[in-house]
Amino acid sequence: MLDAGGEVTSHYPELRLLGRALGAVAVVLEGEVVALGPDGQPDGGSLARRAEARSDAALRRLAEHSPVTFFAADVVWLEGHGTAALPHRERRTLLDQLQLAGPAWQTVPDHPGDGSALLEAVRTQGLAGVVARRIDGGYEPGSLRLIPAGPTPGGPSGVLAAGS
Repeated sequence: MLDAGGEVTSHYPELRLLGRALGAVAVVLEGEVVALGPDGQPDGGSLARRAEARSDAALRRLAEHSPVTFFAADVVWLEGHGTAALPHRERRTLLDQLQLAGPAWQTVPDHPGDGSALLEAVRTQGLAGVVARRIDGGYEPGSLRLIPAGPTPGGPSGVLAAGS
């Protein structure tokens, strides 16, 4: 796993099994790692503690008490072929065909259509906003954009991905 700062797989040992679950499928996914709090809502503080931990013992302890989930949002490369030129709806079909559902990973819900209604539902749940991508657009690194739902108690705490 990579983030803007480099390789981070060691910080999330519960996600190592994703490779085994994919089997022989060679794929590069884009998504978000999210730590959920006791209330089931995204907890940015727990995720930050996971990212800052350095010792194996601390990482194991945090993995037990503050597990993370990887939410796959896009397929960037699949079985030797780049998918960047494909429209998002086609990449979403490829992502759904991978059937990612495991103890620490899943595919983000896809809600193409009425963005205003989705944003209102996100506000009601107290999430930070909606992550959106044009459904007919190709892949561009960093092209996911957060549409803020408004202030949330304690600051941004999570997002829901959607096609638009």
